[in-house]
Amino acid sequence: MIKDNFPIYNSTFGSPDELVNSKHNIYDVAKNISGNTKTKMRFILIAGSEEGFIRERVEKDAEILRELEFNVEYRCIKKYGHNYELWDKMLSVLLNEILPLRRYEHD
Repeated sequence: MIKDNFPIYNSTFGSPDELVNSKHNIYDVAKNISGNTKTKMRFILIAGSEEGFIRERVEKDAEILRELEFNVEYRCIKKYGHNYELWDKMLSVLLNEILPLRRYEHD
C-alpha cells in the first residue's frame, strides 16, 4: 500500500521491507522513549470522518501510542475529508482552544 499510495516515500525511506529495522521506524523510536519523557509529550491526532484510509491509519496510530502509554487525544471531525477546510477549522481550534496563545502587554 505504501508503494502504491506514496511513491515518494520509497525514495525517502527505502522499501517498506527495509523500514522495519531502520532509524525511520517511528514505532521503534516511540517504543524506546522512557517513561519520564512520555509524560511530557502530548499528541493531538486529527482526521476527517470522510478521509478513508488516512483516517483509519490515524486511528491505528492513536491506538498504538496509547498502548505505549503516551498522552494521546484523537479527534475525528464529522463530515470533513482530507482538505483545507478541515485543516483551517482545526488550526483555529488548536491555536485558540487547545494551545492558546497569550498576549502580554509590554511596558
